[in-house]
Amino acid sequence: MASTAGHRADRPLRYFFTSLRTLMRSLLTTVSVALAFGASLAAMPAHAVSLATNGSWAGFTTDDLQGPFATPLVWLDEVSYNPISFDFTVPTGYVATLTVVDTGYSGETFKVTDNGNLLGQTGPAVDGFGGTSITNFDAALANTNYSRASFTLSEGSHSISGSLASTFSGINASTGGLRVTLAPVPEPATVFSLLAGLALLAAVARRRAA
Repeated sequence: MASTAGHRADRPLRYFFTSLRTLMRSLLTTVSVALAFGASLAAMPAHAVSLATNGSWAGFTTDDLQGPFATPLVWLDEVSYNPISFDFTVPTGYVATLTVVDTGYSGETFKVTDNGNLLGQTGPAVDGFGGTSITNFDAALANTNYSRASFTLSEGSHSISGSLASTFSGINASTGGLRVTLAPVPEPATVFSLLAGLALLAAVARRRAA
């Protein structure tokens, strides 16, 4: 009788541990599914938009509360909040200048990639959180508090994307813009004439100094 009573007393404890194991397995399964789903979202290609090469600006945002789960702080479309890339082609005989600038409150820097390869990072940045917010791209570019960078790109197809590299505010939400301008590749004769002219100016300067 005592043995039977002891087994009965153990039943609630056994039931508790059995339920706990079941709950833990369920939680682990849920976490695994969520991580797999997030990884699949992170691996999804960015939504590509065509970027004009006439110097007009295009905007992007980063926001860890709006972007897809488990996606790094990549550039996002300002409306859909989906990862975004900016695509354009530099024609033969031209070079492109890509300019990227931070907007909103100053203080953020961005990593910039082309076809998945790192071009570099914007900078430097001055912490302006709580101050004046500048949303105009040209005004931000003229303000040295805002990080910026320029890159020279050769002829061919380019797909520009990026991510938030650093922020003073600690808030992983930012905005920025980019633009592309084209210029003809100098002809060899033009380059030779330019070098000859520079050499002549240097010679004249030396004579005057003497």
